[in-house]
Amino acid sequence: MKKYLFTLLLSLGAIWTYGQETWHCPEFDHDLLVYNDISKEYKNSGNKKWSQKLLEAFPVASDNTIKYQYVVNSDSSYNVQDISTSLLSWYKIKMTNVNPNPTGDPEHLSGIAVLQHIGKAFGYMTATYISAREEVTIDIKENKVRITVTILSYIGANTWSGVENIAPGSCYPADPKGSQKDSHAMAFINCHYDAINTVASIIKHLNESTKVLKEGEDEW
Repeated sequence: MKKYLFTLLLSLGAIWTYGQETWHCPEFDHDLLVYNDISKEYKNSGNKKWSQKLLEAFPVASDNTIKYQYVVNSDSSYNVQDISTSLLSWYKIKMTNVNPNPTGDPEHLSGIAVLQHIGKAFGYMTATYISAREEVTIDIKENKVRITVTILSYIGANTWSGVENIAPGSCYPADPKGSQKDSHAMAFINCHYDAINTVASIIKHLNESTKVLKEGEDEW
C-alpha cells in the first residue's frame, strides 16, 4: 500500500481548480488559502521555520496526529449509494491495493496507505528516512460527506536504531526539543501538503464524477 507525493514545486493553484462546483466546503477553502500563504512566505526560509509556521496555523490533534476534517456539501441531490460508488473509484485510483469498504457499508469508507520517504536527513555515518501512515476516512450522507485525513504516525528508518513508529505530535516541531529536527520538519511539511492535496483531490473527484452521473440521468 504505497502512495507517492507530488513534488512541492508543482503549482498548487492547478491542483485545486474545480471550475463549476457542485460540491464545496468554505472551511476547506479558507484553510487552503492559509496553507498557500504560509508556503509562499516561508518555503525559502528553511524547513524548520516553515514547519513551525504550519504548526501555528494547524496544531496537531489531541492524540498527537496531524488531522484535517471537513464536511463537504452538494448543491444537487445525490443518494448515499451513488456518492459511495463515486468515492470507491477515488480510492481505487489514489490508494492502490486498499480496500476501503470491507463490510459493504456504503455510508463509511476508510483506508490506510503509506507515504514513502517524506522526510530524510544525513549525518556522520547515519541516514534517516521517514515515511508516514495516512488514513483517509469518508462518512457519507445524502448530499454531503465528511472527509477525515489523518497522519497516524511516522515510520522512521535510521541506519543505527532501526525502524521506529512515532506520532507526529511527539516530534519536532510539535516537540521543540525533539531530535532529528531536519528530517521531522521536512516530514511535517510534506504530510500537511499531502493531507491538503488529498482533501482537494476528493472534492475534485466528487465534482467531476457526480456531474457525469447527473448528465447520464438526463440522457434517457
